[in-house]
Amino acid sequence: MSVSVSSTIEEMQAERNALQSFADDRARDFVGRQSVLSRVTDLCLSPAKELSPTKEGPPWGICITGDPGSGKSAVFGEVLRRLKETDAFILAHAAEATPQASSIDAMLRRWIAELGSALGAGDIDLAANIDPEIVERAFASLLVRMASKRRVVVLIDAIDQFKKTSRGKFTAWLPRLWPINARLVATGLAGGASKALSERSGVETLALPPLESSEAEGIIEAVCKRNERKLAAPVIDALLAKKHAGGPAWGNPLWLLLALEELELLDSSDLADMRREYAGSSEERLRSAMLDAVGAMPADIPLLCRATFDSAAQLLSPAIAAAFIGLLSAGRTGWRESDFRQLLPQVGGEAWDQKRFATLRNLFRGQIHQHGDLALLDFNHSQARAAARSRLAALRVTNPELHLLIADHLLTLAPDDRLRVTETMVHLLASKDEVRAARHYGDPSLGEKELQGATYALADAIVSPATGTPASAAREICRLLQNPDHSVRARVAERLLFSFDDAAGRHVSSDVRLIVLNAVEQTFRELLRDEPGNAGWQRNLSVAHDRVGDVLVAQGKLPEALTSFREGLAIREKLTGTDSDNAGLQHDLSISYEKIGDLLAVQGKLDEALDSIRKQLAVVERLANGDPDNADLQSEISL
Repeated sequence: MSVSVSSTIEEMQAERNALQSFADDRARDFVGRQSVLSRVTDLCLSPAKELSPTKEGPPWGICITGDPGSGKSAVFGEVLRRLKETDAFILAHAAEATPQASSIDAMLRRWIAELGSALGAGDIDLAANIDPEIVERAFASLLVRMASKRRVVVLIDAIDQFKKTSRGKFTAWLPRLWPINARLVATGLAGGASKALSERSGVETLALPPLESSEAEGIIEAVCKRNERKLAAPVIDALLAKKHAGGPAWGNPLWLLLALEELELLDSSDLADMRREYAGSSEERLRSAMLDAVGAMPADIPLLCRATFDSAAQLLSPAIAAAFIGLLSAGRTGWRESDFRQLLPQVGGEAWDQKRFATLRNLFRGQIHQHGDLALLDFNHSQARAAARSRLAALRVTNPELHLLIADHLLTLAPDDRLRVTETMVHLLASKDEVRAARHYGDPSLGEKELQGATYALADAIVSPATGTPASAAREICRLLQNPDHSVRARVAERLLFSFDDAAGRHVSSDVRLIVLNAVEQTFRELLRDEPGNAGWQRNLSVAHDRVGDVLVAQGKLPEALTSFREGLAIREKLTGTDSDNAGLQHDLSISYEKIGDLLAVQGKLDEALDSIRKQLAVVERLANGDPDNADLQSEISL
C-alpha cells in the first residue's frame, strides 16, 4: 500500500481547512495575554544567530503550558493570525482539530508536502508503510532547506494530545539539530510531552497565568458585542465575584465563555417559559434572572457543563437531551444535521422535531461548534466531552448499542461518504460486535478508501488505545479472526497481514506486532486444514512466516527466525513446483532464499549461507532472462 503525497491532496486540504476553522474558532473574541504574545512574537521574529561551539545558543522554542480551558488554543490561534501578517513560512498544526490530527506521521507528511511545494521539489513519494524515521529525516531535511531561504515558524497546539507512542510522549520526532533560522511554539498541559520538549536546550517554558480582571472584562465586552447584548453592571460584578478553591472562576477563559453563553440564553425567547417571575420592568426582571443564574452557577467547568445538560432535559425531553449528548460524546469528529436527523429518533425514541433540534443547538451553543466543510457539530473542548460521558447512563441504549446504531447509520450512506469511510470501523469496534466488524473488514466490495479508512481505524485502536494497553487492544482486534465464515476469516487475515501490518507495524512494539502476526499465521494454518489445496492461502501463510521471522530477527531471536523463514520457504518451494511459470511465486522464492542466506551468514554458517544465496541468484537469473527489460531484476543480478 503506497500513498504518495500527491494522491492525498484532497485529504490534506481538508486537514488544512479544519485547522484554520479550529484556529479561527479558538481565537474568536481574543482579548489580553499581551505579555505572552509579546514574548512569543519576539522569539518568532528574533534574528538568526550563528552559534559558537563553546556557547549555549539563544532560545529557539517556547512551550506554553496551562490547565484545561486556560486559553492555550486561543493563544495558538492568535499567534497564527499575527504571524500570517509577517513574511515567515508557517507550519501549523493542532492535535485536536480532527481525529487524524493526533497522528505525528500525518502531520509530518502534510508539512513535507507544504515544504516540498514551496521549495519546488514537486511530489514527494512516501510509502504508507515507510519507517517513521525516514519521514522524520525527510521533514528535517526540507525544514533546513526552507530555513536557509526564509524564517520558518512551527506552531503546534496541544503537543500532549498526539498518539501515546514514544515519539509523542518524548517529542522524539523533532529534528535533533534545529535550524538557526527556525522557531518553534507549542502549547500543552504541563508534564509529559511538554516537559520533554522544555528539557531540550534552547526551549523555554512559559506558564499561562489565569486571566486578569481587566482581561476578563475585555472578554465579557467582546462576547456581548458579538451577541449584540449588554450585561448590567451588577451582573458583571457577580460574575467577577465567582470563586473556587483555586481562585476566581473567571480566571479560566473557558469557564467565563460558558458562563456568558448561559446568560445569553436567558435573553432568548426559546427559554421564556423557564424564567421565573420577577418584579419590575422587563429589563429589571432579566437582570434579576441573570443574577440568580450567576449565583447558582457551579464554579468549575465540568459542573457548569452538566448544569446545561440538566436544563436541556428539563426544557425538552430527558431522552432526547441524553441522546444528543450521547451522540456527540460517542463521535470522534462530530455529526452533520442529516446524521442527527436519522440517529436522534433511534437513540432517543422520539420522532424528529426540527424546532426542538434548533433549541438543542441553542442550549449548547457555549459547548459545541460547527466546523469543517462538512459543517459538523461537535463539542468545542475536551472537558465538555468528558462531562457528557458522565451522563451516558441516562441513555435508553447501552454504550455498545449506541455505537452499533451509529455504525448501522453510517453503512446506509454512500460508499464514498467521508464519515462512512473514516468512522464506520471505529464504531463497529466500540460496539463489541466482532462478527459485524469482521464482516465489514472482510467485505470484498470495500473500495480502496473504505478499506484504508477501516485499516487506519484498526491501527489507531492499537497504536493509541482509548483504554488498556496496545497489547490488549491487539488481542481484541485478533478476535475478528474468529468469524465462523471461512471466506470472511481469510479476507480479514489477508488484510491484517498486508494493509494493517503496513499501517501499524512500524508504530507499535515488536511484541504487539507479533500478537497480530501470530494470530494471522494461526488462522491460515487452520483454514488450510479444511482446504489444503488453496494456493492463495498457502502463499499468504508463507508471507506471514516471513513477517514473523523479520520481527524475531529484530528481537535477536535468530534460531526462531530461521525456523519461521524455513517454514515459509517450504511452502514456496511446493507452490513453485506446481506452478513454475508464475513469476510472482518465483520472486517470493528468491526472497526466502535471501532471508535465510543473510541470517545464516550472521550466525557464521557460511557454507549454508552461500548455498542459499546461490539458489536465490539462480531464481533471479531465471526471472531476468524471462523479463530482460526489467531494470530491477537486472540490477539484482549485477549485485
